[in-house]
Amino acid sequence: MVDGDTLRVTIDGAEYLVRLVLVNTPEVYPEVACFGPEASAFMTDLVREGSVVYLERDVSNVDRYDRLLRYVYRGDGQMVNEVLVRGGFAAVATYPPDLKYLDRLKAAERGAASAGRGLWSACDGG
Repeated sequence: MVDGDTLRVTIDGAEYLVRLVLVNTPEVYPEVACFGPEASAFMTDLVREGSVVYLERDVSNVDRYDRLLRYVYRGDGQMVNEVLVRGGFAAVATYPPDLKYLDRLKAAERGAASAGRGLWSACDGG
């Protein structure tokens, strides 16, 4: 794990950074933003080091920092991107053309915001 919305993964012996599509968590680098440490800690618990994850590409392969852009799934089938948003650890962030699950994640965000989960109550409404 690198931060709340970026993971380090190994594929066929090579290491890659994976940026979760359609989500943005509060920053912890270079400065700490409201709820950033909580989002990063949650990601660390959600995707434990050494666990197997499955990656799904939308349209784009990499971002301008050469990170893979992916939807990430845990072994139990849960989409990590959605779990972060539903729990209030991330907000939806759109970067077209990667919008495959936008409606699904916006629904999760509305639920988190209306329930005041995570950053929606800790950070003056997200």
